[in-house]
Amino acid sequence: MTAVKRNGLVLEAVPGELRTPQICRAALKAVDSADYKILPYIPYPDICLEGLKKFGMSFVDKFEIFASIAPEVMTGELALHGVGMDASCLSLVPVELRTEAVCLRAVSGDGILLHEVPEELRTERVCEAAVSSNYLALEYVPKHLKTDRLCGMALERDPLAIRFFNPEQLTPEVCNRALARTDDLRVLRYIPFEEIHLKVLGFYCTNYDKTFDFLENMNPWFLTPRVAREIFALEPELFYNLPDHAKNEEMCRRAVWHDGSYLQYVPEKWKTPELCMEAIRRSPYAIAHLPESMKSPDLYMSLVRENPQNLKGVPREARTPEMSREAFERTYGKDKTDFSVISALSDPALVLQVFREQDDPQQIHRLMSVLHLNRRLVTEEVALEAVRKDAGVLYDIPQRAITPLVADTAVRGDPRMIQWVPRELRTADLCLYAEAAHPELRVYVPDEIAKGRNIYSFHRQVDAKLRQPLEYEQYKTLYSGGAVRVNNVWTSVAGEIDCCEVRYDRKTEKLKLRIVEPPREKKAQPKVAPRKPARGPKL
Repeated sequence: MTAVKRNGLVLEAVPGELRTPQICRAALKAVDSADYKILPYIPYPDICLEGLKKFGMSFVDKFEIFASIAPEVMTGELALHGVGMDASCLSLVPVELRTEAVCLRAVSGDGILLHEVPEELRTERVCEAAVSSNYLALEYVPKHLKTDRLCGMALERDPLAIRFFNPEQLTPEVCNRALARTDDLRVLRYIPFEEIHLKVLGFYCTNYDKTFDFLENMNPWFLTPRVAREIFALEPELFYNLPDHAKNEEMCRRAVWHDGSYLQYVPEKWKTPELCMEAIRRSPYAIAHLPESMKSPDLYMSLVRENPQNLKGVPREARTPEMSREAFERTYGKDKTDFSVISALSDPALVLQVFREQDDPQQIHRLMSVLHLNRRLVTEEVALEAVRKDAGVLYDIPQRAITPLVADTAVRGDPRMIQWVPRELRTADLCLYAEAAHPELRVYVPDEIAKGRNIYSFHRQVDAKLRQPLEYEQYKTLYSGGAVRVNNVWTSVAGEIDCCEVRYDRKTEKLKLRIVEPPREKKAQPKVAPRKPARGPKL
């Protein structure tokens, strides 16, 4: 007794035969209002009930508190108090203790718990209380208790309750009432009347988003050809979302007139040669969706001759060099600014020809943007030609096409391109060139270069010694053993030297300074105007 009075949780260590009501009550009194884990060690229902009342005032989850009571201790009184704390505690109550009173209190708190109520206890009173609390409880109401009154009560709370109605209860009046109470078109999925669908289509579907919403939520059994025609008339772009059984020949013809690429959504039985050719005239991308019986190299070639843009729709594996040359000559060959079929070509040599013939950086940039649609055409030769004309396009070149020469050319043209050079191609010399031009680019120097023995780490040593940066070419000269002249060099021995010659001794790995005279500026000689010859007397 003394131990549990000091610390109630010690009750766990008290042998079962010694856990008297007095000791359990003393332990319960000694613990804090959140120490509910003492409950499993209390074998008395009345004291457990006292514990529920005490711990129920804390911020601890009520379900966890109730779950800590041992099942063999559970009584009807405990069950009734538990579901009053948290309705979900009904799932912890043994079936034999789920009385009508307990179930009624639980479903009054949360009607969805009607599924935990035994079938024989799902009375009219219990079901009504459940539906009043949560309309979703209607799903678990026995069929014979789904009266018009109870269903009407659920409908008032949420129109989506009609999904749990008995089929005979879904009258036009009930369905219209549900629609009138909500803007949520999910209700349509449970309405079995085509006329109501058409009515909603007429007044609700005023733009693409609303029509799409209608199509997504309507009852699929009532997506008839008639409804499909109405949807297509409002929003032809939704042709792709209509089921094949709702499409007819006229609708398919109007669809490809609207957009030839819609041929991919036309059922095979309606893909006549006339319809297919009409679709191709509207969009070259219809070619990929021709019936297998129509596809052939001869057809593809004739389509390209008819319109070079049709090359875009020919499957990549079927594009021959002859097709590419035909489309190329009829577009770029006639107008050097026409890049419309460049990305559809199958021959990289033609692309390389274009890059060689273009000198304007803006056109090079435009070409790279076009080739983004077919990056396989960007070969190493194309990449090199591109960065020679415009170094800034390196970011748009696939890594497989960036060679050491391409990387070097791009960075020499624009040092900022070092950030787009693959890490394994960033040499010490290239990093030095970039940083010498823009010091902030040092963040793109790999650690293995910055910490290695190379020209890049050498330039760091030179900067530290001279306390000033040099030009890239000066670093190169020093590293190769040459000498450079530097002005205003500070030394600890001679102070500031106006002009000195700096040389790197590779044997000692040290910089050597030699004071030299600064070059004298040649004084400009004053210009003397030539004397004018003396004029003789006028005769």
